[in-house]
Amino acid sequence: MAGETVTFFIGDLEFPPVLAAEVVTPLDMADTDDVAHHMVVNIIRLLQSLDEDLNPSNGITITQIAKDNALAVNFDLPVGLFETQTAVNFNLVNGGQDLLLAELVSITQALLHFILTLTLSGELAVPDFEAFLLGTWRGSGAGRDFALLSFFDDGTYVHAVVGDLIMGGISGMEWGSTDLSSQGFNNSTQRFDNNGSAGLTPFKSTSSPIWVFSDPSLTSNVDILPIDTSEAKFGLIDEDAVHFRKIVSEGLLGTWLSTTTENDLLMIVFFDDGTYFHGEVDEDDDTEISGMELGTYERDEDAGLLTVSQTFDNNGDTGLTDFAGVGAPNIFVNIEGDTLTATIDEDGDELIDETIVFERR
Repeated sequence: MAGETVTFFIGDLEFPPVLAAEVVTPLDMADTDDVAHHMVVNIIRLLQSLDEDLNPSNGITITQIAKDNALAVNFDLPVGLFETQTAVNFNLVNGGQDLLLAELVSITQALLHFILTLTLSGELAVPDFEAFLLGTWRGSGAGRDFALLSFFDDGTYVHAVVGDLIMGGISGMEWGSTDLSSQGFNNSTQRFDNNGSAGLTPFKSTSSPIWVFSDPSLTSNVDILPIDTSEAKFGLIDEDAVHFRKIVSEGLLGTWLSTTTENDLLMIVFFDDGTYFHGEVDEDDDTEISGMELGTYERDEDAGLLTVSQTFDNNGDTGLTDFAGVGAPNIFVNIEGDTLTATIDEDGDELIDETIVFERR
């Protein structure tokens, strides 16, 4: 009935009361829309940890042993304090699961399953997906020292990765096109690819990862998480998932593309930690080596002089390699709004030998 409340319980363990509805989730119990709210995290971690087979993708089954033994806990505590409660540990080791757990499932694993469940059930809407995803995302995890995904409004993308990779992936970049949707990306094709099976290369059909969002409103820079949804792993968290965060785009920082040169692709990204990424593809120029470089930069705010060094480089002397070290040519970078102008003094005579214009993307 309208206005009635429902309280779910496992033995003496009661969950926060909630208004009756056809569908009730931990979000309702915590009276929040924030999937990362401490009460939500505490509830989903405990529930998933009490699952009989510890595989929430096939549903959460609470054993009779858990019902007979469960003690009351306080869900309204910071996550770090919640997991230290004696009652939480007691419930964990007396839950009758197929495997004995020494601690609650991780926050990341619990959130990923919860968000994936909400997304697939339609309880978590993903508005304006493509608009939200456009731009550059920097990733970490699964052995990657560096990972980048840039999606552009013309349907193209750039992927780059450096680090210890699996399944035949190698450090490098790829450039191509892909179809985006709230369920992931597919129909990916590559115009250039020197990173093996890394990136979007495997996703040439509808068998692709799902992107899961930690912010359903898509109003802030949040993590997006690729989840393997192949038949064998549907609903399970892929151990090789890479966590991405949208980069800062203001002033010098952000993604810049040039369309004023003969390059098929000329792209540079400046990050807020003093690192940069350069990607270049020259399909018809045998004298230029296509590929990427990753390095560090400093910029003189008054003169605009850019000083760089490389930490990874597989494009030969293409890119900013020539501007590193003592006696190198000078490159000056100036920004006006969403336009970046790079001027190059090749021989140090204070005369500009080349100018390249980039636009913010």
